[in-house]
Amino acid sequence: MKITVLSLFPEILEGFFESSIMAKAVERGLMSYELVNIRDFAIDKHRKCDDEVFGGGAGMLMLPAPLSRALESVGVSADGPSTKRAIYVTPSGRLFNQAMAAEFSREAELVIVCGRYEGVDQRVIDRYIDDEVSIGDYVLSSER
Repeated sequence: MKITVLSLFPEILEGFFESSIMAKAVERGLMSYELVNIRDFAIDKHRKCDDEVFGGGAGMLMLPAPLSRALESVGVSADGPSTKRAIYVTPSGRLFNQAMAAEFSREAELVIVCGRYEGVDQRVIDRYIDDEVSIGDYVLSSER
C-alpha cells in the first residue's frame, strides 16, 4: 500500500512515517509513503493557499486551485474514476473506526488531504474526494 498525504505542513508528518510501527512497515516493504506540500502548487510569490469564505463568515478556507493541482499531481482526477482513494480528514466526516480501517487497508493507494483553516472549498470535495473521515469531534493543532 502507498499512502500519499497532502498537507500545508508535511514536515510535521515526517516523524510519523519514520518512527515506530510505520517505519517498520516501510522498512519491510509493506507500505510506502509520499508527503506533498500543497503550497508547492500555489502560483503566487507568497505561495498563498487560503482565502476568505465566499459570502462572508468566520475563518478562512483553503483555496481550491492549489489543492486541485496537488491532487491532480498525485493522480487523483476530477474527470473520471481513479485507482486511488482520496480521503479528506475533517471533524464533520464519518467517524473513523475499525471497519473503515479494514476497508482502507484493501486499497492499493490512499491519498489523504489534511484540512486547515475552516476547511477546504466544497468544490474540491465534490470533484475529488471519495470519503470525508473524522478521527473525533475535536481539532488538532496544525493538522486535522
